[in-house]
Amino acid sequence: MGGATRTPLVVVLGLVVLAAFVALERRSDGAFLDLRLFRNRVFSGACVATALASAAYFGVLVYLSLFLQTTQDFTAAETGLLYLPTILPYMAVSPVAGRLADRFPGPVVPAVGCAVLALGMVLLAGVQHGAGMLDVTPALVVMGAGSGPVLTPLTKAGLDQVGSGRSGMASGVLQTVRPLGVTAGVTLLGVPVADAVDATAFRSVALLAASLAAAAAVASAGLLRRPR
Repeated sequence: MGGATRTPLVVVLGLVVLAAFVALERRSDGAFLDLRLFRNRVFSGACVATALASAAYFGVLVYLSLFLQTTQDFTAAETGLLYLPTILPYMAVSPVAGRLADRFPGPVVPAVGCAVLALGMVLLAGVQHGAGMLDVTPALVVMGAGSGPVLTPLTKAGLDQVGSGRSGMASGVLQTVRPLGVTAGVTLLGVPVADAVDATAFRSVALLAASLAAAAAVASAGLLRRPR
């Protein structure tokens, strides 16, 4: 109960600190963060999509580990090995993603990647109690393939919108929204499993993560569309 009571207070405190930071940055002549970066629709879209995709992907992996070990009776070693079907496709697709981003319009590659990521999470939601490694593997392969073309093209799309004088600042922002997205994702996806990490609760986690990934696809396709 104490933790539940403190959570809203922590959120409110965080929002107050954020508002104070924004106010100070707007008034300062030597601002640490140039807030005018966010006036660029493409850059803002890259930040939003990066945060959403990170929240979905890394958040669902946290609760997948808990689900497999507490409900499916997987050992820690088996759970670790089961993540290989996610890592290997990611490693295979990521090097190609940058070249694809050069060939196709900015939003295409990350939007497709986020859509595939969402599909993998929908498949993950279908995992039943008592499922084995082979039942979970297809969903993880799809998730890994979808996550590969997301972060690198989004970072490139965002950095392409700023001048060389602000590229370091912009890169720092894009690198920061990733862990922020992960933190938010773990917090949000933890709501369905607050009482128990059973098959029904994990299905809700996976579907919620799929919704976040789908929102990232929309952000990539819409917010990253260059103004005419």
